[in-house]
Amino acid sequence: MLVGAAVLAVLVALGVVLVPRLTRDDGPAAVTWHAADATSGVVATADLVGKSWGTELWMTIENMPKGMRCKLIVHDRSGRTEIGGWWGTDHAPDERIPGSTSFPVGEIERLDVVVDMTVLVSVRP
Repeated sequence: MLVGAAVLAVLVALGVVLVPRLTRDDGPAAVTWHAADATSGVVATADLVGKSWGTELWMTIENMPKGMRCKLIVHDRSGRTEIGGWWGTDHAPDERIPGSTSFPVGEIERLDVVVDMTVLVSVRP
């Protein structure tokens, strides 16, 4: 009986310590931005997820030219830029493409999807 009570006390203590850590959010809730470019016909959706190290990016992009390499350029509100990812354009329209930046979500001004130095679509809040 005493051993059972001790085990129960340890389990409760572990629950108090572990549950908040397992359910902790690393940053603000995910936000979704969407844009369509009338000239290129490219349509992009970006899910931005705040993390302690910056922002995790998940892109869904439609109507991309085939057989190209593209990059995601992330612009922050103070004028700095980072490359958030590189990938080939031969992907399914519904495929989620990962990327990342050291900029926090709240500091990101826009995301540019670029092929051959041409911005195909700019995604903004």
